[in-house]
Amino acid sequence: MAATPESKAKLKVKRLIETVAAERGIPYYLRSNAAGGVGFANGTPDFTLYWRVGNTAMPIELEIKAGHGTPTPLQLAILSKCMAAGAHGFVIWGDHTPDLVFLEKFLRRVTPVMNITGKFDKAEQELSW
Repeated sequence: MAATPESKAKLKVKRLIETVAAERGIPYYLRSNAAGGVGFANGTPDFTLYWRVGNTAMPIELEIKAGHGTPTPLQLAILSKCMAAGAHGFVIWGDHTPDLVFLEKFLRRVTPVMNITGKFDKAEQELSW
């Protein structure tokens, strides 16, 4: 079966996470959330990343898009709920280099004392610290 643009974008994000984790020696767990699958409702972000920060695992919800794809209102609502509960949430266009650079910088610089804000609009994604 041929890979879709979104599946290629997801693979780029997975490889980026693996590379940064290996270089920094950070334990992590990346869960792929199959929408509509057992235990996952429609609108659930594509990945949940548990990134080790100090003695805790920081949850990061990632919705992956490709091309001109945009998150649905339900996906944005669920990301908002995740963020309200203390997770970080991002929409990453995996075929868009600036988004991959953003995610890499986030993963390389995150420490337990940083105040990090994720924005939904890819044109506005920025780190504030």
